[in-house]
Amino acid sequence: MILANIFRKRVPIAAVLMAAMMLSCGHGQQNELKQTMADSLIDAAFDARDYERVLTLCDSLEQRGDISLYKAAYERGFAYYYSGKPKAQQKELRQALLEKPKNTEDSLAYFNITYQLADALWIAGDDGEALQLALPSLEGLRKMDREHPSKEVTIRLRSLTFLVGKIQMSLGMKEEADKMFEECYGYLLKIPLETPGDYKRRFRTLEGFITSYYNAEDMASVEEWLARQDSVLALI
Repeated sequence: MILANIFRKRVPIAAVLMAAMMLSCGHGQQNELKQTMADSLIDAAFDARDYERVLTLCDSLEQRGDISLYKAAYERGFAYYYSGKPKAQQKELRQALLEKPKNTEDSLAYFNITYQLADALWIAGDDGEALQLALPSLEGLRKMDREHPSKEVTIRLRSLTFLVGKIQMSLGMKEEADKMFEECYGYLLKIPLETPGDYKRRFRTLEGFITSYYNAEDMASVEEWLARQDSVLALI
């Protein structure tokens, strides 16, 4: 009965087993399992490129309280993006940002939405608005990093400083971008290289710096960051 009101299509066996496990767990464990189950179902819909299903799942899971409004908006935003509906994506994310976070978990999700919207605006060529949106969010993350440092905060700081630097390069603000990329690199070095994904994240970030400087025809900076990228390859 747990899944009956959410799914009309065939449900993966793993999700059914997870639902059964929830019945035998305490409240805290149930919340964790609900979140894991929700993530798995949304990921499966994305993998199948069934973006309408992603939207339906997010609506149902949010109404049931299994995911927050920020999580739902974040996933719906990507569903609209992959569906080729950038205006709907931006509308979804802007609406979610009207609701202020009430705790640390919500704050991190709030920053994820800010990042996605700023990135969408940058892709659309709205560099000025993208930067205007991203900078206050960056200050908020820096404050969180000072008061409640964690790997999750560091990862988000890495992502947002990277995006802000790219936007600044697009706007011709090279000196500001130089500082932002250096700050981003500092956060990148704080993230342990524990998984292949960690190596990939570091390599791809440096690749992004290189591309930005190459597009700006700053070959001296390209050479500098190529050397740093080689240092990552040496660790593999």
